[in-house]
Amino acid sequence: MLFIFVIVIKLECIIVFIARLLNWICDECVPVLECEDALKFMNTSNDETTQKLRQAYCGLKDMKIMICCSDFKPQEREHPNLRLLPTFCGVSYYSRLLGGLGISLYELPWMALISLEINGSLQFRCAGTVINSRYVLTAASCVMNNEIAGVRIGEYNLEQEYDCVGDVCENHIQDKRVEEAIVHKDYKGPPNFEHNIALLRVQEPIDFSFKNAGPICLPWTKEQISGSIGNKLATIAGWGLFGSNEGVSIIRKAMVPVLEDCFGNVPENSTQLCTENKNNETCVGDGGGPLMIDTTDGRIQRFVQYGILSHGPVPCGSNSPEVYTDVRKYMNWILNNIKE
Repeated sequence: MLFIFVIVIKLECIIVFIARLLNWICDECVPVLECEDALKFMNTSNDETTQKLRQAYCGLKDMKIMICCSDFKPQEREHPNLRLLPTFCGVSYYSRLLGGLGISLYELPWMALISLEINGSLQFRCAGTVINSRYVLTAASCVMNNEIAGVRIGEYNLEQEYDCVGDVCENHIQDKRVEEAIVHKDYKGPPNFEHNIALLRVQEPIDFSFKNAGPICLPWTKEQISGSIGNKLATIAGWGLFGSNEGVSIIRKAMVPVLEDCFGNVPENSTQLCTENKNNETCVGDGGGPLMIDTTDGRIQRFVQYGILSHGPVPCGSNSPEVYTDVRKYMNWILNNIKE
């Protein structure tokens, strides 16, 4: 018993020391004594324990040390629902026959448009991404207090029945009704849009046999979750205003650098990412869209979605950073909320 007591005291000292150094939060920040998985992990005292506790610390509340309990749950790659995420994902059918806006017809087959019923008419007001044949990932702000009419997969030019780039044309659009909308229980709206993440489950499976429909990859590996993406170039895409006063009918993309921090544009202890916005890349209509990084998996290049566009500069055209929900912090939430 004395040996166990000494270990506990030592671990408490380590945690207190770490608490003075770091200050960050996750989507499951609880007192350390209420996290059963963390207590099991703390039975050993070594360098791994110290590092894990350092990464998991998320603040002090009522004089209690708080940790991110989800960090001590089984790794996402061990999650029973991981099998529901396709292994063939994030594959871009890129072509050098580009449209005038620099994007290929089949380049981003996971992009989805979310249709809302507004004053008796259907309008595309948000974007999302296909993560498997039944689910679209988007922002909670696109779902809360809105009447979701459905999602559209395979769209390119909103004004054309046949989408053509060069000699290649496509007209297979999939409009799917939504049977369930799942919003993070702790979502908070403006001004900070905390936990701005949602899932839409479609009534019928999305058909991946067409080149303009396919899932994007999510960051579920240990390396993807723990690795830094600060200063990396990421791709964003959507049908939004892109800083102008006129809508854009053709999907557009842009390359943006991911910032190391948000420089006061989001609350401290945030689960959000920020990107530089010098060229006014995104605006109304891009909400819920992805922040993607092109990675190499063996010999295949894949896109991995690291962020969901939460909110941006107001008014459109200002140079404030774009703010994204950090998908890595919500992988357990995503896996817990999807089903067959």
